[in-house]
Amino acid sequence: MSYVQEKTFQFWLMVSLLTLTFIWVFNGVMMPFVVGIALAYMLNPLVEKMATRKIPRWVSAFIILFVFLLTALIALIFAIPVLVREMVDFIQLLPSLFNQGQEWIANQIPMLEIPNSLEDIDKDALSDKAGDILNASKNILGNVLKGGVAIIGFISFIVLIPIIAFYLMIDWPRLTSKVNDLVPEKNKSSVKSILSDIDASLSGFIRGQLSVCFLLGLFYAIGLSLMGLQYGFFIGVAAGVLSIIPYVGSLFGLVAAVGMAFYQFGGWEYPLIAFVIFIVGQLVEGNYLTPKLVGDSVGLHPIWVIFVLMAGGTLLGLLGMMIAVPVAAIIAVLLRHGIKHYKQSSYYRGK
Repeated sequence: MSYVQEKTFQFWLMVSLLTLTFIWVFNGVMMPFVVGIALAYMLNPLVEKMATRKIPRWVSAFIILFVFLLTALIALIFAIPVLVREMVDFIQLLPSLFNQGQEWIANQIPMLEIPNSLEDIDKDALSDKAGDILNASKNILGNVLKGGVAIIGFISFIVLIPIIAFYLMIDWPRLTSKVNDLVPEKNKSSVKSILSDIDASLSGFIRGQLSVCFLLGLFYAIGLSLMGLQYGFFIGVAAGVLSIIPYVGSLFGLVAAVGMAFYQFGGWEYPLIAFVIFIVGQLVEGNYLTPKLVGDSVGLHPIWVIFVLMAGGTLLGLLGMMIAVPVAAIIAVLLRHGIKHYKQSSYYRGK
């Protein structure tokens, strides 16, 4: 490793340690700031485009943020109440779904000529497990709702996030310039290359993946609602949100929609329609949405994304899960650069 590469590594190691220490110490008050920074980062390209047309930056930031918040408010007024109502009703319906699924499986065992050892499944044990799962779901939902409707947290999110995002969008060029000035002169070219790759990875995955999740959720919610599926809106939106985790969103939505169609309509026609809706969604996502919106240069393997989401949730809870994907993208870029320098080193070449 050359002198410049060694100093670059030391610089990034120091920045990473300081950042992680800061987040760990202040994670209790970091949530509105993290959301505000993420919002500013996502909307900043639009501000840049308007700024090129000689529109004052603060005006551009105000207009874009106002439109975004207005759209979010409309969704909050019209969509959120329906979503919450369907979510609560769906959770209350889970015991019936579990019981019907258990009865269906029990009826299929003799038809499939399964050995007798499997026919003696303890139904009471299955019911107990289903009850445990339901109670756990209710506890999780209760904790989330308690944390979400707390007065202080509510005020923080409503008031602080737009203010933080607004000032960050205004000062973005000045902030990036100051960060650039802090980089040692000998390392500027290497650090700029890394920062450019990090920005491409973050923008490709975060902006792109959030767009994919939104479009998938919208498609699933509309499709399931049009087919008349009970709680179809909630299942579709939940599948779209969970699509941030590879495979989890589509699997949850497929199982929930097909199972609900069996419960509500019976037969095979409506479950098949629900199945087709999710297959079409996956085909559109894989062949069009992800290549166009996310791109092929992000370099985040699905297993890596799942791991960092679980690790972030374990270490810092909801905040950890929110910053997990950006951290994963940054680590992936640093690893790629590190491997590139390693392969160029005299140690790798055997000199």
